[in-house]
Amino acid sequence: YNLLIFVVTELLEYIVFDDITAAILLIVYVLFVFISEHIKLNKFIVLLGSMTPFLLFFISLYLVQNYYRSNWIYKLNELLSYRVSLWLNYMTNYPPKMFPQVILDMNAPLDSAYMYYLIHYGYVEILFICAILSLATYKIGKNNSKNLFILFIVLEIYSFSEVSPFYSGLCYLLPLSFSMMINTGK
Repeated sequence: YNLLIFVVTELLEYIVFDDITAAILLIVYVLFVFISEHIKLNKFIVLLGSMTPFLLFFISLYLVQNYYRSNWIYKLNELLSYRVSLWLNYMTNYPPKMFPQVILDMNAPLDSAYMYYLIHYGYVEILFICAILSLATYKIGKNNSKNLFILFIVLEIYSFSEVSPFYSGLCYLLPLSFSMMINTGK
């Protein structure tokens, strides 16, 4: 029954909605859930999982800074629906600052929450957001909340290719992360 729901959802995402990102993330989520049934959350896994936002942020920067140096980045760019070249375009036209900057004429969408927040709000804010996400993910993993831990990591991965996980009106990743910091339990 669960497999049938998964297959139908995958087909809807990929064929009907033509959303390859959601289809891939659904596969990643199911894979993580399957693995978590056989592996206990230990300190290493929790630490590695909690570093996801920083890893993805620095991977994004690496891809942009090395775009013209490696052929594999071109291929990855195609797989990511040319997002890396969009990031490069925005990074070239609006070099990131330490703090927020005003950008009035964005002609194309800037997918990737990590790049969007870097270009619009600067290094200080994106690193602060990565720290909050990392601390919340660590706290969730430390409390052995497997499903929530996996959900946070998948949403952080989703943020690599979409901005919506950082918008509190569309997704509760950031509000949940902040609430994890003020939660006085465990």
